[in-house]
Amino acid sequence: MTDQRADTRRYGGFDVIRIVAALSVVLFHSYAITGRDQDLPALWIGRYRMPLGSIGVAVFFVISGFLIATSWDRAPRWSVFAWHRFARIWPALMLTVVLTVVFLGPSMTTLPLNDYFASRRTALYLVRGVTLFGGSINALPGVFLRNPRHAVNGSLWTLTYEIWAYVALLVFAVCGGLRRRGLVVALFAAVLVFFRVAVYDGVGSLSIDRTVLTMSMAKGAELGAYFVAGAAISRFVGSFDPRRLAPIGVAALVLGSLVREPALFIPGVALTVIGVGAGQGKVTDLVHRFGDPSYGIYILSFPIQQLVYSSGFTRTPTAMFIASGALSVAAGYLSWPLLERPMLRWAKRRDARRLEVAAGG
Repeated sequence: MTDQRADTRRYGGFDVIRIVAALSVVLFHSYAITGRDQDLPALWIGRYRMPLGSIGVAVFFVISGFLIATSWDRAPRWSVFAWHRFARIWPALMLTVVLTVVFLGPSMTTLPLNDYFASRRTALYLVRGVTLFGGSINALPGVFLRNPRHAVNGSLWTLTYEIWAYVALLVFAVCGGLRRRGLVVALFAAVLVFFRVAVYDGVGSLSIDRTVLTMSMAKGAELGAYFVAGAAISRFVGSFDPRRLAPIGVAALVLGSLVREPALFIPGVALTVIGVGAGQGKVTDLVHRFGDPSYGIYILSFPIQQLVYSSGFTRTPTAMFIASGALSVAAGYLSWPLLERPMLRWAKRRDARRLEVAAGG
């Protein structure tokens, strides 16, 4: 069983890491949106290609797995778990999708407004974007057609994978799996082996990139490995200082890069992220004081970048990153105090009231 002392710690470094991860996604999209994909920096581990944006997403999944598992330790009730995940993900997502459809789309579409709003694709974008059921739709009719990329928000696709990771962890936790360290480690090993053998090596029928509920099995195995790695590490950090994990993770990253082995690289990323994220100092305390803009940066940056490109302000990846990065950070720091933090506080107050009623009854 996990030492509950780990559950009360605040890992200040995660705020900094998440901001950096979100900005790496902005940098990645700066190349795609300006039509310079061929110049996109990427890391290769054998045949395993990791562009900057993919590294940022992997970091998000590691931290998510770690924090969501420790969150369950603090309040092992499915209703609390579900409400907190809803409060963290959906309010900002719904507002982003609705504003995109109602304001951004009509202002940028080449179609008459009647045709734009009457289009089935507009309705699908709204419904799928808000519910995340069936995967998000990237494009709106007639919008950004003069840009190298026509997608309106190319970041939202990962949220479907994250929600299903939450569901899987909830089922696993309710069944008692999180209380067994060995079982969590075995689950991580199984997901990692599946990725290594079925996806990376392409052995058997699983080598075909099949889809389940519009999600890629290959991408699900990859992101799932990072998520479960974070959850598995959370089962042990109460026994030692998690900052000790950083050098072990760096060693695994270096070794995995030298021998071109993704099965070493993936746990190396997880160990490094958790080890560095566990650190605290003046910088991390200062960043934490201003809140967590990373989610806002992530879901708002892509349409901001498309608008910057449409304005003709810049056509190069570097200039795009500087301009859109600054605007996205500003948007993230607005989203946090105005919407995200109030919703999280609402969820906590709701849980407190429920506990009071249960205690009184």
